[in-house]
Amino acid sequence: MKAGSVVIDCASEAGGNCESTVPGELYESPNGVKVVGYTDLNSRMASQSSMLFSNNITKLLLSMVNKENHYIVNFKDEVVRGSVVTHQGEMMWPDPNPTMLDVKKTKAPKVVKEIVEKTPFRQTLETSLYITGAMGAILGAGVLCPQAPF
Repeated sequence: MKAGSVVIDCASEAGGNCESTVPGELYESPNGVKVVGYTDLNSRMASQSSMLFSNNITKLLLSMVNKENHYIVNFKDEVVRGSVVTHQGEMMWPDPNPTMLDVKKTKAPKVVKEIVEKTPFRQTLETSLYITGAMGAILGAGVLCPQAPF
């Protein structure tokens, strides 16, 4: 990793996911990468961020439960697929075709640009900027002119 990078190992209580993790400590490698291995991350976070974090983990786990309350790994779910590193001894990371890179699912920015340009707010904003620029140029010429008759 680049110097100055920071790795926060949330699994440091169980030994960690990173080779450089030292449970309960902040480790800095010789090239300046910091590995946070604190085992009490939940108590160190602010209460709101702790609630948001726990809500995200809960929703992730609930998305992996079927109707019979059994955990399943649905590789069609982009969040689950993106978070799976290994499955039955096979390396699954990185996702070979993440949704955001799928050309078929992306919208053309040209259409969005045309919609934004046609709004009345955009036209009013452009007009006001042109008028402000012209008045600023006239004022600047008046301030910088060497003689009054100019």
